[in-house]
Amino acid sequence: RGVVFGFDGRYNSRRFAHVAAAVFLSQGAKVYLYDKATTCTPFNPYLVKKYNCCAGAQVTASHNPKMDNGYKVYAANGAQIIPPMDSQISDSIAKNLVPWKEALELLDVDGECYLKDTSKIIDPYDDVLLTYLDQMYHELCRFPEENKKCTLKFAYTAMHGVGLPFTTGLLKRFNIPDECIKVFEPQAHPDPEFPTVPFPNPEEKGALNLCLAFAKENNCDYVIANDPDSDRFTACEKQKNGEWHQFTGDELGTIFGDFSILMALRRGVQPRSAWFLTRLFLLRCSPLLLSTTVAVILIP
Repeated sequence: RGVVFGFDGRYNSRRFAHVAAAVFLSQGAKVYLYDKATTCTPFNPYLVKKYNCCAGAQVTASHNPKMDNGYKVYAANGAQIIPPMDSQISDSIAKNLVPWKEALELLDVDGECYLKDTSKIIDPYDDVLLTYLDQMYHELCRFPEENKKCTLKFAYTAMHGVGLPFTTGLLKRFNIPDECIKVFEPQAHPDPEFPTVPFPNPEEKGALNLCLAFAKENNCDYVIANDPDSDRFTACEKQKNGEWHQFTGDELGTIFGDFSILMALRRGVQPRSAWFLTRLFLLRCSPLLLSTTVAVILIP
């Protein structure tokens, strides 16, 4: 069934992905490795589901400081692993601290430790880039013609990460005019040094200061940002007094939840025929949840 590997733009991420791929290749497994370019983390679980793979691993330290690296593991259902899988992996690592000879033979151990022969892997980058954007368009874009008339201006930062081609590609696929998107170039491309933001979490206080200043200079209405592996999102809205309001996760959840319910109603989903999993904050802020769902399940 295969295993999926991808990597971000941090130091050694590509090398670590190749080493992991070699381990599975040495055992005769089919390996999908995004090797053409760095990828956003969501591409990994997406491919696990699309190709019915056993698992996936994305080499990344997400929004951690530059000295960190690691990986995120996805099970066959495309979700991040939960207990007891995590402890089982940890136990397996402890039992296999000596590198496997079969895996080492596949690597250029005297060089940079990349695979000697990449013909044994399948690089799904081009296929997934196209199908992922298409699927997002068909499942989420409800107003393609109206989007063409958009006059709002958005400043975007990738926080020195991998998100630029995927976020701007998705906006373009949704028919948002190019002139509406202002990319903050100093943080637009992968840079393992993270020179302008040492803790590249867009939700962290002060992390967006440079992009907010850029947005003000360019008279933008919104700032949108991804973390370096592009599986985290935040947004800021310019207020009437010129100040910026950064939405909390709960606020974004309320906005997305309301939109999802409204779009479901437009598609003919009958009120009181759906379940909604939410936090108390969203329940207080969204009367739609109570008026349109058959049950609301609160989570802590």
